[in-house]
This record gives sequence, C-alpha cells and structure tokens, in this order.
Amino acid sequence: MNFRNLFLLLLLIVSITACKSRQKLSSSLHQGAIVYPEGFWNLVYVSGPSKSMDALYAAQKPELNLRFKDSLISGNNGCNMYHGRFSYIGHRIDFSQPLMSTKMACKGGGETLFMETLKKINQWSVRNDSLIFKMGSLEMMIFVRQ
Repeated sequence: MNFRNLFLLLLLIVSITACKSRQKLSSSLHQGAIVYPEGFWNLVYVSGPSKSMDALYAAQKPELNLRFKDSLISGNNGCNMYHGRFSYIGHRIDFSQPLMSTKMACKGGGETLFMETLKKINQWSVRNDSLIFKMGSLEMMIFVRQ
C-alpha cells in the first residue's frame, strides 16, 4: 500500500468516526420520542405563595437556561444570577445539586421560593409550548419560552 492510499484510508476512517460522534451528540437531545426543552425559559407560575407573581418578583421575573447536553442550568431567580449542574433520565430531573449564586439583597421573598421549589422538582413535561416542572404529579413551576 503506497503513501497516497494509506492517507486516503486514514481520511476515510477519521470522517466516519466524526460522523458517528456527531450522531451521538444530537441523539442525546432527542432520545427516542423525547425532545429535551433546551434553551431559555421565563417563569409564569410558581406553586404555593399567596402573593402574586408581580409581588414576588417586582424587579424581574425568574428565567432559566437549560442545556441538557451538558447538564447545565443558569439564569436569574428574580434577583440574583445562578448556575450549576442538574441530572436527568428521560422526563425525570434533579436540581438538588448546589447551585452557585450571586448574593444581592432581594425584596419580595420570590428568590428563596424559586430556589427552594427548584430543589423539589423531580419531573418535567412540555404542554402547549410551556415547560412544566413537577414534584410527582403536582405542577410546581410553569415556564414559557423566551
């Protein structure tokens, strides 16, 4: 086998390997019939408080950015920026790992409610373009795409 043929064979092997790596990456976001809700979302509902969303989050409504391929979450909890890791299998999700956060003083109590509720979430679903975070069958948080 001469140098030219060896080079072409190596090029073919590298190309095939690169294609398989790309397929693995994209399938991690679309496993079977599941399409993971990547991207930016705005909170429109949180379970529990008797206060309105406007009273809880006077300065800014919470938002999150989910990156399933890296298991990363980041966003704003209504006052402070946060980021960290989460784990998931199918529609099960876990945000119990500690999240890093800035530490500005916040009014309204919404920041604490957001972060504590997020720790309780163990399932997600998408319905009518809304991302639903659940604790068991109870809908705890609802987000709309940004």
